[in-house]
Amino acid sequence: SRRRAEALASAEDLLLQACEEPLPAAPSPCLGSSPSSQRSAASGAASGGPSPDGRSEHLRALLAEKAAQLERLEACHVEELEGLACQEEEVARVYAAAAEEDALAAECGAEAERQLWGLERLRRLETE
Repeated sequence: SRRRAEALASAEDLLLQACEEPLPAAPSPCLGSSPSSQRSAASGAASGGPSPDGRSEHLRALLAEKAAQLERLEACHVEELEGLACQEEEVARVYAAAAEEDALAAECGAEAERQLWGLERLRRLETE
């Protein structure tokens, strides 16, 4: 029973440390520092941590806050991915339009060469 209690306390310590660590920084507008997580970490450190009987409640609150942060992060990343998909579609449209313009320019160039060849032929006929 004592070993179990010690193992549980050790696991709670690890969980508490993990919950109070900020999410890893990444080059994304999605990640912001949550004032409430800073306050909870600061208040826990200042008071030496929650009392043993309030520890589970404190851990639940930290887990709920971390889960909310992760949900916001996920939602933001979904928005970023949707934005990238729209940009990708726009780039595809631009490339398609450029390909159409290239094809039209090639047709115009071929027609101009045919007309030039016809004019040169007429000049030769006139001079002969």
